[in-house]
Amino acid sequence: MQLPHETRARLVAEAEAADPHECCGVLLAEGTAIACENVAEEKHHRFAIDPLMMLRLDRAHRIVGIYHSHPDAEPVPSATDLAAAWPGYVYSIIGRIDGAWVIRSWALRDGEFVEIT
Repeated sequence: MQLPHETRARLVAEAEAADPHECCGVLLAEGTAIACENVAEEKHHRFAIDPLMMLRLDRAHRIVGIYHSHPDAEPVPSATDLAAAWPGYVYSIIGRIDGAWVIRSWALRDGEFVEIT
């Protein structure tokens, strides 16, 4: 999935602002994103989007993916990410590699994440 430069910059800014907690939101078909409140109890290592908010957003927009940050880790899906993933969505993760924020995107195929390049 190709995210426009301005969307990528916004996601990195959200990750920086939320640090040390995870940020999260949805990716829309037109290449934009909508930030969502992280309602997880343990925001440092988890993210959750309120189900009613997801339903409202899904009714109003064409959601193609979900994004979140890994403040202390590389942008690679965790076992928790895999357990919560739904087929058909792109999962973009904002994480750090050598101290710099990087975004990588993934899709669920046959029960495993594969990177979308």
